[in-house]
Amino acid sequence: MTATTHKFTNELAKATSPYLLQHAHNPVQWRQWNDATIAEAKKANKLILVSIGYSACHWCHVMEHESFEDEQVAEIMNTHFINIKVDREERPDVDYIYMAAVQLMTGRGGWPLNCICLPDGRPLYGGTYFQKNQWKEVLLQLAEYFKREPLKCEEYATELTHGVNKTEGIVRINSDRILSKETLHTSFEKWSAQFDNENGGPHRAPKFPMPNNYEYLLFYAMAFKNEKSDAHLQLTLTKMYKGGIYDQLGGGFARYSTDLYWKVPHFEKMLYDNAQLIQLYAKAYACYGNAQYLNAVNETILFLQTEFCAPNGGYYTALDADSEGVEGKYYVWTEMELRDILQSDFETLSKYYEINDTGYWEHDNYILMRNNLLCEAGDVELLETIKSKLLLERNKRIKPGLDDKQLLSTNAQTVSALATAYIVTGNQAYLDSALKCMAFIEDNFLQHGSEHLLHTFTKGKADIDAFADDYASLIEAYIYLYHATFTKTYMDRASELMEYSMQHFFDAEQGLFYFTHHHSEKLFARKFETQDNVTPASNSVFAKCLFVLGRYFSNNVYVALSKEMLAKVQSELEHYAPAFSNWSILQLWITNGYYDVVVYGRNAQEKSSPLKKLSMNNCIVIVDDKPNSTAHFENKTMSDDAEIYICDNEMCFAPATNTDEAFKLINTFPL
Repeated sequence: MTATTHKFTNELAKATSPYLLQHAHNPVQWRQWNDATIAEAKKANKLILVSIGYSACHWCHVMEHESFEDEQVAEIMNTHFINIKVDREERPDVDYIYMAAVQLMTGRGGWPLNCICLPDGRPLYGGTYFQKNQWKEVLLQLAEYFKREPLKCEEYATELTHGVNKTEGIVRINSDRILSKETLHTSFEKWSAQFDNENGGPHRAPKFPMPNNYEYLLFYAMAFKNEKSDAHLQLTLTKMYKGGIYDQLGGGFARYSTDLYWKVPHFEKMLYDNAQLIQLYAKAYACYGNAQYLNAVNETILFLQTEFCAPNGGYYTALDADSEGVEGKYYVWTEMELRDILQSDFETLSKYYEINDTGYWEHDNYILMRNNLLCEAGDVELLETIKSKLLLERNKRIKPGLDDKQLLSTNAQTVSALATAYIVTGNQAYLDSALKCMAFIEDNFLQHGSEHLLHTFTKGKADIDAFADDYASLIEAYIYLYHATFTKTYMDRASELMEYSMQHFFDAEQGLFYFTHHHSEKLFARKFETQDNVTPASNSVFAKCLFVLGRYFSNNVYVALSKEMLAKVQSELEHYAPAFSNWSILQLWITNGYYDVVVYGRNAQEKSSPLKKLSMNNCIVIVDDKPNSTAHFENKTMSDDAEIYICDNEMCFAPATNTDEAFKLINTFPL
């Protein structure tokens, strides 16, 4: 059968999402999520089956091969249900509410996410991966139950919808008196009880990198000279970089490890993970000077530039876990392959990359892992030669599938990552890449004449109203570009986007930002995203950005709102810190000191350049070489030799005339 004469073709053939297109020739009569599909279900009074996944998801592929490509299963689905396929990255709003429903029903979530709903879209039953026979049984039972007991189905869906809407309902708090260091200490002690002090990360499997968790632990260790946080952070960063979760040949991190040892990943690689991990390792390198952390930054950026960067300057979404239908096939090696390629150099590879019981996986395959041996001087060049040989051979293999859609949020995170890498390394190419990516964003996601943003760019076209995480991530990216360049225009753009977000996402009664735009499609629930996960919650990013913009522009309303948002999550932050780590960074700023470093004078830009690294943690560096009307520059005299003022709570100390003096002065504060 040729590629153009498929036995089955469904509505997804019209989609642009790579994930939806993967299912376009299933025998299941898949539809896309839209009003017309919901109207069809209501008219036919048929249950809706919403199946959600993403292109790089291994278990999504497994369920497709076992069930959605099976004609008998498809007949059941087509007879009894209106079947909708959703790309969770394209429609995170749909994914968010059905994930909340499934988690309420089952206590767990993940992808593929499968939810059976009433004809109006309200959830009735759900789960993640189902084996084929189990799936058939579930479908037939639910179809029969809906025919026999429609009123009970209605009652249960009503109750479940109420439960979904209640989750993340947060009590309004109008005081910041509970924002204290003690809460951070209490939450850290509870969190540290879960540390794996032998392998790093949490003491459970699977293990996700969770970059924001470790960024907070870095700042916590620095702020309080906490040895436990310091040791766990460095252990984790080292183990991840040396483990199988990291591509020892091509750079870049897989999404997670299936074991305690960071050894066997699910091999998909996501842009959002790698962008955040570049930032994490860059900040860790700035603090510790560990060359391995710098290598992780440089190698991961090279991986993104090689595999993810599009000609337009933006970045694609993901690489699949599978190639040729086999998970990890592209990345693993048999001993015979390695010996044939490397000949006499095999022993050196084996010595440093665990071609032994430690690195053995399955089916005679090994996962390259870096052991704890230090390379001898003569081995460094040889290992680079070995890596080049293996990469050359690996490039002959069939590559994993590329999800070539470009998302606003993850591209904004990449801008932040590249700007951070530039600040730490001084590598101009990283800043150039950040600026090129931002130009791509502004040219394609921003609707000209307004601050209204779109979410996804595929096949030359932007589509779908942007979500809260898109706006928050872009605001943060502008702030990072300001840190990298001290160009005030970026802060102005961030402020304009924040004002727009306040108008179109903010709920004054709850004091939080909804995940969806006020004018977006109305789903059965509208949620506030407050828990930090593999990416920070949109509300925690908004809160941090409000605080930074408030300090930069002397906008006390923004600062107060930031503190009020933070006050709402105090109970959750204290008892479950990993899910509130980005909030915890904000709390650290507020309770342990955040400083305005004001550089004013005719050579302000030149003098401020060495201060860029300060802005990565708990300082905002405010630079101007001309008179400025904001409060930071009141009673300050323009001079030929710019002066550096260190300010805390609107009180500025005697100015320093050079950056060495400024650093010494800042070091006297409880950073």
